[in-house]
Amino acid sequence: HGIGGRMLLGYEVMPNMMPYMHMGIISTEFERHGDENAFNEEEQNFIVNTEGMSYGLGTDMSLTQHLGVRFEYTYTDYDGFGVGDTKQKDSLIFSYFKNTDVNYAIGIRYQF
Repeated sequence: HGIGGRMLLGYEVMPNMMPYMHMGIISTEFERHGDENAFNEEEQNFIVNTEGMSYGLGTDMSLTQHLGVRFEYTYTDYDGFGVGDTKQKDSLIFSYFKNTDVNYAIGIRYQF
């Protein structure tokens, strides 16, 4: 799960269509269940919060006065976390994680 905020910048190109760009910050909790043969419990399982920057494009199209459909693409690049020396990646004590997330969404919008 995560929480964040984003800013949308759009321009209505037709009376029923508005393409937009968005950018924001998100904080997400990652949980990992690791290798049973790891040297210690910290390498097997952990929960960590990390922040990331979110970018994307989308379009909002009105079907009626109150109903619309939205198409959206979002890319999120999270901060890396872990332990170890990045110069010694073959070391058994090296454990570094870098996550990204790509989402495509279709949604229905209802406006009162």
